[in-house]
Amino acid sequence: MWLKIALPLFFLFGQHCLCEAHIETHTKNPRVLLISFDGFRWDYVELAHREGRKTPNFDSLIQNGVKAKWVKNVFATKTFPNHYTLVTGMYEESHGVVGNEMYDPVFNETFKMNNFSQECDPKWWNNGTKGGGGEPIWVTNQKDEQSLERRWSGVMFWPGSSAKVHGVHPYHYMDYDASLPNKTRIDNIVKWFSAKEDPINLGLLYFSEPDGLGHSKGPESLQMIDMIVALDRLVGYLIEQLKAYSLFESINIIITSDHGMAQIKSSIKIDDTVNSSTYKVYGSSPIWNIMPSDGLQEEVYEKLKKIKHLTVYRKEDIPEKFHYKHNRRVLPILIAADEGYSLCDVNHLPCQEIGGNHGFSNDFKSMHPFFIAHGPVFKRGYISEPFNSVDVYPLICKILNIQPAPNNGSLDNIQHILKLIEHKHGPRQLFGFTVTAVTFLLVVLFAAMMSGICCIAACRVQRIHTHHLHPHLVKLGSVHFGGNMRLLTTDDDEDDYEEEIP
Repeated sequence: MWLKIALPLFFLFGQHCLCEAHIETHTKNPRVLLISFDGFRWDYVELAHREGRKTPNFDSLIQNGVKAKWVKNVFATKTFPNHYTLVTGMYEESHGVVGNEMYDPVFNETFKMNNFSQECDPKWWNNGTKGGGGEPIWVTNQKDEQSLERRWSGVMFWPGSSAKVHGVHPYHYMDYDASLPNKTRIDNIVKWFSAKEDPINLGLLYFSEPDGLGHSKGPESLQMIDMIVALDRLVGYLIEQLKAYSLFESINIIITSDHGMAQIKSSIKIDDTVNSSTYKVYGSSPIWNIMPSDGLQEEVYEKLKKIKHLTVYRKEDIPEKFHYKHNRRVLPILIAADEGYSLCDVNHLPCQEIGGNHGFSNDFKSMHPFFIAHGPVFKRGYISEPFNSVDVYPLICKILNIQPAPNNGSLDNIQHILKLIEHKHGPRQLFGFTVTAVTFLLVVLFAAMMSGICCIAACRVQRIHTHHLHPHLVKLGSVHFGGNMRLLTTDDDEDDYEEEIP
């Protein structure tokens, strides 16, 4: 009887489990391509649509994949810090890259994003932190020892990729060259994925637009609409190349950005209020780390507090929500302009007219980037609620089936955009057993339990039936079948009762 119950249940539950868990990845090591369009705001595609312009390639990826309403990036909303957050899953105070320009008091040296020798120096990516500097995803991928295949990373121009972080370079990488055409960048990354020997399973690709145009013309300009359409065509070229090498259906593509862009309406001249000889500035508008001259910290702070459209913090008073102050590269005073304002002074940054800027508080929606994902592990036609940029690192680790390094992100915040993943190099396990084995064991135990319950019930039915057939033999306190016999009082008495029936 229990076999009749167990076998159908086994096929039902086992088949359901396998169907729900399996997803085609076409490779033992799933592939991920992470792309950043610098300064691509969360609503740029919609802006193009409102102007009657078409973006068929972005639209196709969204219709057949995932789009987040927006992404909450990290404070300060600058290029190097946010790109490094995407690949480490750490806030700026933890990974230590707190600005495009930053002063390290231990090194007694100032990092500047256009200084190539500094970009290649691991000390800027490994030190100055509470959390050990973080581990870029290209390092995590190549360090993985659990895979059945060797894993290789290829990185095209991502901040930090030219340095040997934790003693590891990406297997393929190129030092930044702004003059390299965008299509050539795509050709290189596709070549690394399609190589016959040592193909990469993780690629990172960086484009400098639409950030440059956002600075010069502003995010609301007609030129920006033209740029979004041009970038859509670039995505179309990427799709064509991936399809030409039979890669498109197997690669999980994530397209995102580091920050958004806000229209600039006015400038704040700091040295109109505070003598520029009493402080030094590190960083770029609209957020500055300020080092006051010796003995003048309180004086500089009080004068800065008088300036309109400016928020001034002592280091210890920086709100915890920014996850910014616990790092030696954050200096005694931090100033941040209100949205739409620029900072300038005669010694550090002369006042100039610009169309747009970023770096404002990540509470402002104008600072939020976009997020599109497409591939075998992602849901189709799915619009996600916002999540955090620190969550992207654990997401990629999940897709690649690798163990993430310590980070500030949360897979729980973002894994809803995924289908259930079954990696081809082995079935899912629970406590050391395959899901199918566990399912079968549970069904057998369930059937055995049901069999026991049915046997007990049958015995009780037989007893009651016998009593009804011989009511004249039943007396209160005793049962007679031509002789004295005690009343059944426990389940254990049932066996004795059956033996004594003539």
